[in-house]
Amino acid sequence: MEKGLLELHMYAPNPRTTVSIEPRLLRSTTLVKLTICGHYDIRSFRRVFFPALRSLSLIAALDLYCYRLMVSSCPVLEELTIRDSEFPDMMPTTGAMFVKHASLKRLAIVTPLPDVTDYFFAADCFEGARQTVTFQAPSLVYLDYSSFVFKEYEVDDFVSLVEARLSLKLWMSTTNFDYDDDYVYDDYGYLCPVDDPDPHIFGDVTCLVAAMRNITTLHLSPDSLERELKLSWCRSCLAWDSNPRLDVEAFKL
Repeated sequence: MEKGLLELHMYAPNPRTTVSIEPRLLRSTTLVKLTICGHYDIRSFRRVFFPALRSLSLIAALDLYCYRLMVSSCPVLEELTIRDSEFPDMMPTTGAMFVKHASLKRLAIVTPLPDVTDYFFAADCFEGARQTVTFQAPSLVYLDYSSFVFKEYEVDDFVSLVEARLSLKLWMSTTNFDYDDDYVYDDYGYLCPVDDPDPHIFGDVTCLVAAMRNITTLHLSPDSLERELKLSWCRSCLAWDSNPRLDVEAFKL
C-alpha cells in the first residue's frame, strides 16, 4: 500500500475458509476505491485509515463494530455498496441497517429475506436481529435500496436526494390476499382457523419515503406496489407537497 495503490478488490468466495486481511491493507493514504467481497476476518484490527477513499463495497459478513470502524475511517467517502445476498452461507452485514455518513452521495443496499419457508420463524429472526433501520446521509443524491420491509425506519431528511430506486418487499406477500378478506391462508396455502390471529405485516415505509421530499426521479419495483405498501406510499406523498417535478417509473426485476 505504500506504493500509492489507487484501487483494490479482494475476493474470497470459499465458504469453508475465512481469510485474514493483512493490517497494511486496511491503512492507505492513496486508495480511492476498495471492495471486500467474501469470507474475510477483520475483527482483530483496530487501526483502519482511508483518508482518500471515495468508493467502498462491502460484500462480507461484518458485525456492527467492524462496519462502523470501516465507514468512520473513510472521512471523504462518496459511494457505499452493501450486499447481503452474494454468499447465502454468510450472516447479513449489520451495516445494511445503519448508515450514517456526512459526505456520502451514492448508496446501494441489497438485503435478502432469511432463507426459510416458515414465515413466523422469519419474523422471529427479524424481531431479534433487525428491528430498526437508520439513515443519516444529508449529502446523499442517489439511493438504490432493495430489501424486505423492516419494523421501523429512522431517517433524517434526504435533503439532497434527487433519485431513488426502491425494491421493497413484504415479509408475507399480499398479492393473492389481504387482511380485509374474510379468509386468511398460511404460507402453504391452507385455510387458517378462524380463531387464529392474523400474522402481522411489516409494511410501513412512511418514514423512509416521506424523507425523500426533494426527489425528482423514483423507480419502483412491482413488489413495492403491493396493497399494504401502497398505504405507506399514500401517507408519504402527503409529505411531499405535490412535488411537480417528480417522475415515477415502475421497473421489472
